[in-house]
Amino acid sequence: MNILAKWARNISNHLCWSIDTCNGNGKELAERFTSVIHHTVNKHRFPNNKFYKKCEHPKYTREETKSKEWLVIGSAPHEKLIKIILQASLVKDLEHMAEQINTTLLEVFHAEKIRYLPKSVYYRMEKMILGTQIAILDHHYNIDREQKQSLDDEGMPKLLYSIAYSKANKRRVAKIIKEKKVTSIYTIS
Repeated sequence: MNILAKWARNISNHLCWSIDTCNGNGKELAERFTSVIHHTVNKHRFPNNKFYKKCEHPKYTREETKSKEWLVIGSAPHEKLIKIILQASLVKDLEHMAEQINTTLLEVFHAEKIRYLPKSVYYRMEKMILGTQIAILDHHYNIDREQKQSLDDEGMPKLLYSIAYSKANKRRVAKIIKEKKVTSIYTIS
């Protein structure tokens, strides 16, 4: 497999993360995303940037560094990546993407709404409006739940994750476990 192909998913995730964390600032988004050309060669500080000076992830352990297939500065794959990422048209487009939103929360809301208004049942307009309003209340009440924690062997708090297999991506992914959802007391009849 081509070494750039191995980085494709990480680069795609990096774009989504850059959009989510740029604070609506197009210039910052461009800096965050284009930093991937440095990250792929294991360089995580960018002193020439104005907004995004270093990677926010924890420092890699020696084992993590050895296990990653880094690009080599000046190699053909790295030069190809630079050519793709630093295209003037792409960087210009990035600056306009700063206000884009992630649709995950909308998808979560629609899944919750189905609990109150199953598609297999016909409802009159009044009940559709009421069910939608209840789903909105439920969604907003539970949206900012904290990530669940437990104590490790030394009594220190640790964040909890679960491992799930993604059929679409054909790989395992870590999912955040959130505090228990406050269940709704609302019903529609």
